[in-house]
Amino acid sequence: MDPDGTSGWQRTLYASVAAQFLCMVGFSFGLPFLPFFLQQDLGVSDPIAVRKWTGIVASAAGFTMAVFSPIWGAVADRYGRKLMVMRSMYGAALILILMAFARRPEHLVLLRFIQGMLSGTLTANMVLVSSMTPKERSGHALGLVLAAAHAGNTIGPAIGGVIADHIGFRWSFVVGASFLCGAGTLIHFFTEEKRPEAGPRPPFRFGDYGTLLAISAYVVILAAMFLTTFSMALATPLFPLFVAALRQTAEGAASITGLLLSVGAGAGVIATGAAGKLADRWGRRRTLVLCAASAAVVLFLIGLAQNIWHLAILKVLLGVATAGIQPSAGALLRSIIPEGHIGKAFGVMQSVRAAGMALGPLAGGYIAAQFAGTDGLRAPYMVTGVLLLSVPALLLYTARRRKTA
Repeated sequence: MDPDGTSGWQRTLYASVAAQFLCMVGFSFGLPFLPFFLQQDLGVSDPIAVRKWTGIVASAAGFTMAVFSPIWGAVADRYGRKLMVMRSMYGAALILILMAFARRPEHLVLLRFIQGMLSGTLTANMVLVSSMTPKERSGHALGLVLAAAHAGNTIGPAIGGVIADHIGFRWSFVVGASFLCGAGTLIHFFTEEKRPEAGPRPPFRFGDYGTLLAISAYVVILAAMFLTTFSMALATPLFPLFVAALRQTAEGAASITGLLLSVGAGAGVIATGAAGKLADRWGRRRTLVLCAASAAVVLFLIGLAQNIWHLAILKVLLGVATAGIQPSAGALLRSIIPEGHIGKAFGVMQSVRAAGMALGPLAGGYIAAQFAGTDGLRAPYMVTGVLLLSVPALLLYTARRRKTA
């Protein structure tokens, strides 16, 4: 028990929650507005080219993150999870500062590749919290971390959009980087972790990954996370362009987009903590099925939206629907993975999610480029809604097979 009456895992949880909030504020100051940054600062004027470049830029970080996440996960298990959280936060801050100096779309793509190598704040933080939290409280704890992420996404886009419209996107990146530096400092001074016992560390073995992949429930979680991330990433980067198309003007579009993103994230803040508790009590798999199915319906309806008010209502519903996906999956993973392999397990899951983050925007940009006008921006959402239905279908199918086996 700490002198202030707070146990070590609780203090780490609270500091991690605060740090994750600052991280997402920092990220959402500039990254949600990349299509407008391409248009206004990097000289991409053709609407079809903007859609293609948006997909490429949004996907770039996912490719390198897919490669490096398992590596960082193994390093976390061997050398410390806290160190990996600080690496991800300070690394992301550096990349955001460099983005402010980009002059061509290619520069932005290169920096996003490097960002995927160095970043991954949410997963690194979840690994730290998961390793410190009692298993029976893991759903609630991970839910709080996700709620903090949603809270950061509530405030960041609204403020970032105003900054972008008034003093430029480049300053949004710089201000965002300062928040990430603050988050890294919080982790450094206010968290702790379970250190391995003294003595020689066991050698790293690639066979450990084979051991993890032999756990059938873990493979199902990985498949569900890939399908979820791919589906969500397919349409999300195009949202600012969809907002501008519905308003029939790009003037002030960053501010409106920021407010809509904040509304959806605010709904997620309220719902995520409750979803984590629901997962602990009602069942992680059931919660995951319910949330994925609900999100699929809402995303399809977003593709049918006719005005900004429709988008606002649907973003609220989407925030609620997606609130339980990651905490449920994380708690489910925590319940089946041995203690010494948590970092590697989360690292592989992040790698799978990153693959979805990489491939989804490319697919969405390609689909959007096949249609003229607003139809090209509606199509990815409709495709996303249909694809996301595969997640509850997979989970229900595997659960039924286990019962009948």
